[in-house]
Amino acid sequence: MAGGTKRPVRSRKRRSTVSSRRPVRPLKVLMVLDQFNIGGTETHVYALSKQLLTRGVGVVAAGKPGRILDRFAALGIPCYEIDFVLDNHEYDSKNSERHQRLLEWIIEQERIDLVHGHQYPSGYPASQAAARKNVPFVFTQHSVYCDEGFLRRIAETGTFISVSPPLQAFLRSRGISSTLIANGITAEEYRAYRDPASPYRTYIRRQLQLPEQAKVILYASRLSWEKAAVCEEIIHALSALRMCGLKDWHLVIIGAGKDDRRIKRLAAAHNDLFGAAYIHYYGEVTNIHTYYAASDLVIGTGRVALEGMACCRPVIAAGSRGYAGIVRTDRWSEAWQTWFGDHDAHRRLTRKGLMRDMREVILMSRDDLDALTAANLSMVQRSYAIDGIARETVQLYEGLTRKQSQPRSSRRVRKKLNNRF
Repeated sequence: MAGGTKRPVRSRKRRSTVSSRRPVRPLKVLMVLDQFNIGGTETHVYALSKQLLTRGVGVVAAGKPGRILDRFAALGIPCYEIDFVLDNHEYDSKNSERHQRLLEWIIEQERIDLVHGHQYPSGYPASQAAARKNVPFVFTQHSVYCDEGFLRRIAETGTFISVSPPLQAFLRSRGISSTLIANGITAEEYRAYRDPASPYRTYIRRQLQLPEQAKVILYASRLSWEKAAVCEEIIHALSALRMCGLKDWHLVIIGAGKDDRRIKRLAAAHNDLFGAAYIHYYGEVTNIHTYYAASDLVIGTGRVALEGMACCRPVIAAGSRGYAGIVRTDRWSEAWQTWFGDHDAHRRLTRKGLMRDMREVILMSRDDLDALTAANLSMVQRSYAIDGIARETVQLYEGLTRKQSQPRSSRRVRKKLNNRF
């Protein structure tokens, strides 16, 4: 009885039903990605997989080869290379059935108990393979981008996870229920990069040819669509501040995407205009921690925002849907409710707003910066720890696999009882 006192129940001896149960063995999950690329979704899946292994959950991964495939393989897990997408990142619909059959074979070969998809092109054959092999399928909605038809097909047989409140509301508006489980990180992995006065920071700045006394702003993101537009605004805002006399400020841009050449040309044009290399474009990198260490301020969204705070850097949140501004205690709720401006926004991005917030952070006293970054680190450790995220995910997995392992007759009887009452 909900909210009441539970009555003791006398145990009864029952006949063994071992033959109708799934053999007791560690849960085994197949993680499916479009490609082992560098990005927030892929990095989250890597962190989650690593944590699941520590909890005794077996993990297998499948996706098109990419720059972080070796990182997954280093976990000691099977990694199956399947080209779900073409070289232009579009869905390879021509080979979808072949990919589905391959996934069905992997499910059998690896004795998979549950399939977990994270992206659209690979999600459809993964969901079909799971249905054919009668194992649960979970799909995590990581962004506002979607194919409506695909969503509805997945909803027929799968279970959804939303990583933020606006994404949960987005699915609900389409008649799809989901479990809210945030993305998470291991904050301790960033401890080595927190000290703004460390000799390593000085060394890295020299390696990157950044002036030792400069104020360095880091923008890290995929450089496509809205995220590329955010990068353009940051470039223009920094140049405007430079015209106001703040000449020791530099911008480091990390990332790649369909608009990266445009960003590179714009950066070069601004450097030529001022006759100084104050905008530095490094492209896609695998060691982003190094660039956090060299920075004084991080501008980004989602996982980049979490990582910046874990490195004790002040963060300005600007995402696909709008602007959340300087992340601090009075804006933690807004950051979560909008996923740092990436899934929703209360404000739109403006050059004036960017200039105001960049100036405020860069001119903060050391004491104010320390208080800001310490509070943000505490929030990340408390609310976005990957071990807690993994625990919630495993609970969802176990509930689905228990339900799936029930004999069909048992499920029919339970359904009748539920309808009856």
